[in-house]
Amino acid sequence: MWRPRIVPCTIRAFESPQTPMPLLSYKSIMPVSTVVDVALYSGEKPVLASDLAKRLHVRARHLEPVMQALAREGILVGVRGRNGGYKLAKEWHAISAYDIFQAVETIEADMSTQSYSGLAGAVVLPALAQAEQIFASALRRITVEDLVRCATLHILADARSARGSELNDKLALQ
Repeated sequence: MWRPRIVPCTIRAFESPQTPMPLLSYKSIMPVSTVVDVALYSGEKPVLASDLAKRLHVRARHLEPVMQALAREGILVGVRGRNGGYKLAKEWHAISAYDIFQAVETIEADMSTQSYSGLAGAVVLPALAQAEQIFASALRRITVEDLVRCATLHILADARSARGSELNDKLALQ
């Protein structure tokens, strides 16, 4: 019986021969995870914040400001009422990781207005600004559609692994 081969999914925005240093904080990664979860689980019904919080292993009160900012910026749509929750405001392919980062930037105070002088202003800041532009360009190439595709493969691989484990357990009992 033919079975599709499931391989780990990686999104390559650019190639790097070195192990990457973590540039994104937990607070930066959580909004992207939130949008991908909403894309995966909102079908006919919106996603409840409480369900989302359980799947992401965070408290709902920590997610609310993020989800409100995403709704305010047109990434998510908040649906009120008994069957309320959140849905995507745009198609998967129309939302990039960069869009999500820009949307939640409204939550925290903007540190870019701080002025730098001396070595920091003359050398360090311009060099880091160039790196930041390259990073932003890479984030623009990663869409929610890419992330949902990878998440789906991951979910399928987990299910396949679980089925294989159950089969091995049954064979061991015989």
